Amino acid sequence: MPSTTSLNLQALLKTAATRTGMDSSANRVRGLSPSAQALYVAAQVSHRRNAVTVVVVPTDDEVDRFCLDVRFFMAALEGASAASLEEAVKPFPSLQVDPYRTIAPHFGVASARAAALHGAASGRARVIAASAASLLPRLSAPGNLEAAAIELKNGMDLDPVAFGDLLADAGFTREDPVDEHGEFCVRGGIVDYFPAGADNPVRVEFVGDNIESIRRYDPSTQRSIETLDQASVVPLAEKEGTATFFDYLPGDRDLSFIVLEEEEVRVHAAKLAAQVQASFAEAQEENPKAPTPDELLIPWSEVDEKLAQATRVDQLALGVLGSDEQNPADVASPAHLPHPTHLDVGCQPAVEFRGRIQEWIADLKRIRERGDTILFVSGTEGRAERTAHHGRVQDEQRPDQVHDVQRQIADDDPDRQRQQCRGVVETGPFPSLRGVVVGPVPELTVDHDPGDDDRDGADGRDPEAPPRKGGGQQPERRLDACSP
Repeated sequence: MPSTTSLNLQALLKTAATRTGMDSSANRVRGLSPSAQALYVAAQVSHRRNAVTVVVVPTDDEVDRFCLDVRFFMAALEGASAASLEEAVKPFPSLQVDPYRTIAPHFGVASARAAALHGAASGRARVIAASAASLLPRLSAPGNLEAAAIELKNGMDLDPVAFGDLLADAGFTREDPVDEHGEFCVRGGIVDYFPAGADNPVRVEFVGDNIESIRRYDPSTQRSIETLDQASVVPLAEKEGTATFFDYLPGDRDLSFIVLEEEEVRVHAAKLAAQVQASFAEAQEENPKAPTPDELLIPWSEVDEKLAQATRVDQLALGVLGSDEQNPADVASPAHLPHPTHLDVGCQPAVEFRGRIQEWIADLKRIRERGDTILFVSGTEGRAERTAHHGRVQDEQRPDQVHDVQRQIADDDPDRQRQQCRGVVETGPFPSLRGVVVGPVPELTVDHDPGDDDRDGADGRDPEAPPRKGGGQQPERRLDACSP
């Protein structure tokens, strides 16, 4: 089901991508901040909806951040639902364990990798965000993973006992009742299983060897909350072998590769290779038959070969357009050439106000005086309301300016009442993006919510939000100001 993304938001982002040249192809793109890089990828992907795009980032932390940001922009550009984007944009983190130590990868990491490999092999994934270290381990052949996957549909013939055996082969643990990810149980003609990454488990009811219904249910009440036409079973982990990540990419679809911050990618890949080599030296002392690093990892030269035609995207634009350091033959403005070799987009750092509301209001007035359109993106509806309130206050002398752009709640409820306010205030499950300003140049900027520090907790988070895993504060991420 399409989401209720505002057409104003869609038009603003498309205009921004067109005027900066981010919707055109280039061999190298420079100057984009991290969130602007996600907008660039989303713009590219939206033009090639039947292609698979592999985005290589330096670290696993950047995998998670990138997936959140690119889903946000794809939702805005395409009007896609959160559920469809979960299928379309897949993270592929590294295993994050030493292969010479008897430590299993974390359940979430292993299941995310398996889901990404399944999405690639089945053609369902459109964007796969992979860290440098994730591309090196050798994997089992794609056929082995696909043999343990199955698509369930109402009316299909399937023996419930055989289905339970398939779940066990896919890495699920037999447990009754099912209330944790990776568990399943078989009770006569009812099979429950909890897919990795899902909010609720799935219940499949059989009549004989025929699937009668597929539903999601609340594990605390056992009551159904959603009826499904189909559901998937994806293995929870991949196995070792001689294949590589690239063997899972479909051969019948267009493929494109984008490398973000190439130098950092190389550094982190080399770091993993050095760590594995050192661990092998220790392991060999205890076990002379321990597998060599070449048996566990592919050399980076093989990855380099696959990425030879990739688009390189870097935040630092050394030798910006028009400077003496840059060869004019290598750079083209989108207004002059349709396929420039290089594309430079100047991004200016966004200002963080950290609760200094008066300074924020003054900045809004300066932006308005330039004739720019202001678009805010908030992580919660409450913050969106506060932002709208501050906008109304700062525009109280010009009431004709208060209701000039449509406001819409970006959730999965298509019947949510739309309202009007200054700018566009969007709320949804994308807290990494706080606000976007699109101007006639255009400009894109994300700033700190001015009400965070005085109305939320000490770390700027919603007091009702669940605690972060591992504790500590999450750094702010901003889409900086961009101009062509």
